[in-house]
Amino acid sequence: MAEAIEELKQKYSGEWVAVRVTERSNVWPEKGVLLAHNRDRRDLYRELREQRVRDAYIFFAGPIPKPGYSLQL
Repeated sequence: MAEAIEELKQKYSGEWVAVRVTERSNVWPEKGVLLAHNRDRRDLYRELREQRVRDAYIFFAGPIPKPGYSLQL
């Protein structure tokens, strides 16, 4: 079932999320079906490869670091 991207960001805060986009507003994804989520980006990509997912919208559901800082999970 499709969920709003903003809801997924709140639900999986601090994780990498992959969705199949079902609805867009202009070019930006608005809703999608959750494919996978994981705290480790490499594990997320590994899971998507195992599922043979070819088309996914992948994003980090957390704050974007300020310039000059890095994000370590």
